[in-house]
Amino acid sequence: MLHSRLGATIQSHPKNPECSQTSGLLQSIPKTRYWYCVNRIRGYLHSWFLIPISKWDCRRHGIPIGTGIWPLPFNLLLKRTEGTRETEAIAMMVARDMGLPVPRMLSYADHGRGQNGSILMERLPGKTLFEVITTLSLSELERELESFASDLEKTFPCMRMYSSPYHTSICGVDGQDIRSIRLPNWFVGPCPGAHAFYDTIQADPNPPRENGLEREYPEHLANYQRIYDMAHTVVLSHGDLAPHNILVMDGHITGVIDWEAAGWYPEYWEYTTMLKGLQLTAGPDGQIVPKTAWQRLVLSLPSFCYATEYDLEWSLWWLTMANWPPW
Repeated sequence: MLHSRLGATIQSHPKNPECSQTSGLLQSIPKTRYWYCVNRIRGYLHSWFLIPISKWDCRRHGIPIGTGIWPLPFNLLLKRTEGTRETEAIAMMVARDMGLPVPRMLSYADHGRGQNGSILMERLPGKTLFEVITTLSLSELERELESFASDLEKTFPCMRMYSSPYHTSICGVDGQDIRSIRLPNWFVGPCPGAHAFYDTIQADPNPPRENGLEREYPEHLANYQRIYDMAHTVVLSHGDLAPHNILVMDGHITGVIDWEAAGWYPEYWEYTTMLKGLQLTAGPDGQIVPKTAWQRLVLSLPSFCYATEYDLEWSLWWLTMANWPPW
């Protein structure tokens, strides 16, 4: 149903002809009354059948409940969080079709006007990278980071083999708006191009104004404006690749989860988003110096070549940080 309904998301032009199996993944047909009815029925099934089963099963096994992630028997999982939307279900299908380690999406459900949706999916093995990093010794961490970096590096060519069916538009996987914690007020787009995207995300600057920091405003604004003179390809991006969204087991990545921020972004966005947080500075050799194990992993990726964009993006974060929603 979702496959047939949602837009020519990847039926665009594979940059690598060997990966043409994803062409024509989604064909566009309009939403119909039948489609709405089926999705609402799924919503009732998810709310009144699957979630109670999950609560019973969690109580039986002593698993905490109430986070919006509902474990189910038979290696299934139901997600119903504030950010769960249909575009996430589409992104999961597209990414999985590209060969990425993504949970198999079984059904998306609508819960009525103004309510978040829910996704029934298969569960992948492993723990989050965040959990694993905190348990390793320094020697183990160095060895594991090298393996994780190698696996992560393999995901980017898969995601960048296809041109966007929406051309230069910065938008969700389905051509609609993007939802991301990196965006003021959560949502943006669709934007017809990168310049419109930059205009939107810096349109309402709200920088820190205490301790004389307001004097830095002109410098950061001028620095970020340099992004307008840089050309970038629009590529499919996860939008929130972070240790809590990467599953690992036995020294390798087993899954990439939480695709609610996925969309068609400028090529650097994935990398600079992975480095969000405290400002990183360059060392004597001009290379960015990491402060955490995760940052060291990101900066070690052979495909990372966006140090300049990171510097410009940090100015954007400084300009808009007070507008960010709570994490």
